[in-house]
Amino acid sequence: MLTRTLLWSLALVSLVLALINHPMIGGGTAFGATQLLLVVASAALFVAGLLGSKVQIQASLGAVSVILSVLVAEGALRICCYDRFSTAYRLHEKYLYELIPRASQSFTHIPVNGGHRVTFSVNVHGFRGPDFELPRSKHDPAKRVVVYGDSFVHATFSDNESTFVSRLGYYLQRELGSTVEPINAGVAGYGPDQILLRMERELRFLEPDLVVVAVFSGNDFGDLVRNKLFKLNAQEQLMSNEFEVDPEIRRQFIVAQTELFAKKLVREAVQSLPTSVSGRRTQVASFNKEEMVSRALNQHLREYKEYLLDGDDVVKEMRMDPYSADIAVMPESESAQYKVALMQSVMRGITATADRSGVPILYVTIPHPMDVLDGDHDSGFVDRAQFPDYDADRLSRLSRGLAESTGARSISLIEKFRLSDPWSLYFKGGDDHWNDTGQDVAAQYVAEVVLSEGLL
Repeated sequence: MLTRTLLWSLALVSLVLALINHPMIGGGTAFGATQLLLVVASAALFVAGLLGSKVQIQASLGAVSVILSVLVAEGALRICCYDRFSTAYRLHEKYLYELIPRASQSFTHIPVNGGHRVTFSVNVHGFRGPDFELPRSKHDPAKRVVVYGDSFVHATFSDNESTFVSRLGYYLQRELGSTVEPINAGVAGYGPDQILLRMERELRFLEPDLVVVAVFSGNDFGDLVRNKLFKLNAQEQLMSNEFEVDPEIRRQFIVAQTELFAKKLVREAVQSLPTSVSGRRTQVASFNKEEMVSRALNQHLREYKEYLLDGDDVVKEMRMDPYSADIAVMPESESAQYKVALMQSVMRGITATADRSGVPILYVTIPHPMDVLDGDHDSGFVDRAQFPDYDADRLSRLSRGLAESTGARSISLIEKFRLSDPWSLYFKGGDDHWNDTGQDVAAQYVAEVVLSEGLL
């Protein structure tokens, strides 16, 4: 009787987990393989409870063994592979998502870029890198430099000491002869709109001596429409937008934080099989740089229509940022014109926020490698016969000019990169991010500008 009760209890728990799609097992909007497995297990346990006592005992021992094995495996994975399967991101009600304090996560390079794994850690205050003092001591002799930006600044693909932020701190400290405290305020996937919201909250307690805002001209224009945080009113003034996050995105964030590591390991193993046809692998395998601009252009035009013309305020994408193709190849389109105006308003807000805090600000425009290399890189190719209006300098020129129009100091890295063996500054295999060499070149140049202009 006891074994039957145990079997049926386990059957009920298994069935409930399958039906409620609990995030712990990665439950989704569809009835997936894990849910099916749980239903089959529930049925098997229930049938076993109807059979003889010998079968019941064997089934009970088997079920308990499986449960204990999963628990042991889960514990071992959390001890030895925490960075590999954990997440460092969580939703945020104001700027969509943020880094989780004290979290860590790893990034694995594709083979052409070395294939090695890099782990980044988040400090107690929610920034990548080592902890720093808050509130700041009035007797602190260090010069604090806070750098905002997206994945180029966050740099999950580099060790902390090789990031643009760390290298900038190194060059500034070397030339000044005094302590410089660089703070990495970058978050992968962020746009200038999210940077504005964070600066409004953070500059008060960070108390920096200099703020550097890095703008990736390759995709930051598109973030402003995709994120749906702001709009322009009839007078082209910036106003907040009431957005909501798609339920599927919410589920993905919850699953990333709560799903069993054992389940993630199984998924990773399945995806690594040669016969795998997972969405991620298919997407990478089918990447065609000749089609990148057309695909990006279609996405931008669709997103503009969805948000500005159809009035859809549901955020459906947060991390995938395609090249700013509408501005680069169709500068007269409604989508391009609106994004340029919206970017200018957001930059005005950023500069005004720094001014209110009495902090010098420097904008740094990071160019897309395709633009640096005149339209041809592993990450994309511009067919000039198809897109005769393409101008390799347009995005960088716009980004720098819009920042300067706010009264702030602004520089672009595009010419510096073109003179610095540009192929050596970026990753390969379709990745448009700068590598350790690119970050070092940029940091050295930005440090020279900061010191020559007396910004620090």
